[in-house]
Amino acid sequence: MKMLFTVGALVATATLATPAVAQLWDNGALGNGTLITHPNGMTGAVAGTHRSAISPTPAALFGASAAGGNRLADNFVVSGPGWNISSFQFYGYLTGATTPGATALTLRIWDSMPGSVGSNIIFGDSSTNALSSAGWATGPGGAAIYRTTATDTLGATRRLQGLNANVSLTLAPGTYWIDYAFTGVSFTPSLSVATGVVPVGNAMQFSGTALTWGLALDAGVPGSNFNQPIELPFLVFGSPIPEPSTYALMLAGGLAIVAAARRRRQG
Repeated sequence: MKMLFTVGALVATATLATPAVAQLWDNGALGNGTLITHPNGMTGAVAGTHRSAISPTPAALFGASAAGGNRLADNFVVSGPGWNISSFQFYGYLTGATTPGATALTLRIWDSMPGSVGSNIIFGDSSTNALSSAGWATGPGGAAIYRTTATDTLGATRRLQGLNANVSLTLAPGTYWIDYAFTGVSFTPSLSVATGVVPVGNAMQFSGTALTWGLALDAGVPGSNFNQPIELPFLVFGSPIPEPSTYALMLAGGLAIVAAARRRRQG
């Protein structure tokens, strides 16, 4: 996973809208797979838009459809003194959709791996609609993003949508897990690479039928990463909590201003 305090790598960054706050985490950065595998790689009727291609090895689909009771989860790491989180962004698609169709999103934050002994939900629930905005996701240059097979550059039936959830959340340093489900969108893309196998991750999936959490496994064509857990794309926005030294500098600066004003009055 890749932590960023600025906008991520060119081919990894895909946004619904440019936020006014810092990008704290990009779970789709190069080195651990990426969301956009072929920038401007589509041809035909949508030539010049971006491809999010499934690599040759995988073939599995990963769903977080609330209708089926399914959820997906992945982790992120809060650094420094902590983060003030203002929003999350997720990605999904519905094959054949001609307009963005996401209508609801629920999310939860766990203090450790979902479903494990001693793990607790510290934020959110599985019933409150946290969706604040939704629409077509875009990549560099504002171009659309399409999910395709490993070799297809023409198929434009799986256009990616971006789902934003505004929150007011402060987290101390540590590793957290976020799980989510959506309505109006069926699948979410796994991170991939332009060629070769998908990097091994640790994403999890909750089964609405088995009612248990398990690793989100790539069950595609056998290869070196066959039946291995994948990674999911999501973004975290907000602001890092200032270091204690920053507060000390701010306090010192404020005291200096007060002292200077007092001297001027005395003069």
